[in-house]
Amino acid sequence: MELEHILQQNFKLGVFCSPFISFPLSRLFPPSLSSLRSAQHAAASDGGRSPFSSPLPPTVHGAGQTAAPRRRRGSAGLRGSPSARQPGQGVAAPRRRKGHPRDHAMVIPAAFSSSLVVRSAVGASLAALIAARAVRRRSLDASGGIAGFVVMAVHIACGYRYGAVLMAFFFSSSKVTKIGVDRKRRVEEDFKEGGQRNWIQVLANSTVATILVVIFEIMTGGQDQCLDSNGSKIITGIIGGIIGHYCCCNGDTWSSEIGVLSDEQPRLITTLKPVRKGTNGGVTLQGLLAATGGGLIIGLTFVIVGLLTAECSFDMALRQLLVLPISAAAGLLGSLIDSLLGATLQFSGYCSVRKKVVSKRGPTVTKISGITVLDNDAVNAVSVLITTVLTAYACIYIF
Repeated sequence: MELEHILQQNFKLGVFCSPFISFPLSRLFPPSLSSLRSAQHAAASDGGRSPFSSPLPPTVHGAGQTAAPRRRRGSAGLRGSPSARQPGQGVAAPRRRKGHPRDHAMVIPAAFSSSLVVRSAVGASLAALIAARAVRRRSLDASGGIAGFVVMAVHIACGYRYGAVLMAFFFSSSKVTKIGVDRKRRVEEDFKEGGQRNWIQVLANSTVATILVVIFEIMTGGQDQCLDSNGSKIITGIIGGIIGHYCCCNGDTWSSEIGVLSDEQPRLITTLKPVRKGTNGGVTLQGLLAATGGGLIIGLTFVIVGLLTAECSFDMALRQLLVLPISAAAGLLGSLIDSLLGATLQFSGYCSVRKKVVSKRGPTVTKISGITVLDNDAVNAVSVLITTVLTAYACIYIF
């Protein structure tokens, strides 16, 4: 009885005082004292140590039933418990089985896992430099430069990858705008040297994405994520929406700026009848291919930068390559939606005085297509919104 009292006291202090271990008393101390004598004999043969520093022998619970012996503190059976840690160390992390997906996880470089304050400082600095350069090169006017600064600073502060996607759109679209300037001057109604986008055009092509990146930062703390609906359908939808947004913007810009230079006669998307160059809703094969390429550029940027900013398993990292065909399709789809809206809800007519296609009615203007419901900026905003929603749902379904 005295030995039983000592063992019970040791058990209370050594086991039940730990909040991480909950072994049933009946598995270690059966009613019979014969098992206690066996434990005492095992302890004496092991150098006189306490029975709780070495495994106890099996104890009989009934006919044909044997309880598993208690493992030593720090053994594999107690991984993650306070008793498994070494002096000066925290709680030991549980071991993963070999081949666990996290064993092949991509590691984020420290330079790309900074805090919101650091990202905000980097974003403000880069945005100021890029906006000033854009105004100087006439890609933006003064109002567009201010709006562009705010939009880009917010994107970079919310995530480096989304800042990179925005820059891919801005730099590539600005570059194609300056191709074939002389030919565009003869065709376009409101031709401006270098493009010179104003604040309305900047916001029409960035407002939806800016809202999405802010929501993303609030939900994730700026920690970049892989497209994975099993992890979060909402976050996957938000990321997919951002991709679709800029694929549409870039695809439509590339289509318009490169398609107008085509030697092919444009055809109205609703009737497929030949129309004059510059007609809203007119499409060419060269323009559609350009739209696909514009979307693909956004997808490539997203995937490549994601290798540095997002941590995901090897299998999931491979699945991110599906972004490439999705982005190419989104660029093409956005351009088609823009053309369809332009052909139906945006007026196009030929001015016999200016010898150009115009978007406003007048005594010298002959109607080509469409009605006066939306202007060019509104068409861009609506097509971007539709493409954003469709791409978001596609990413939730695919990933």
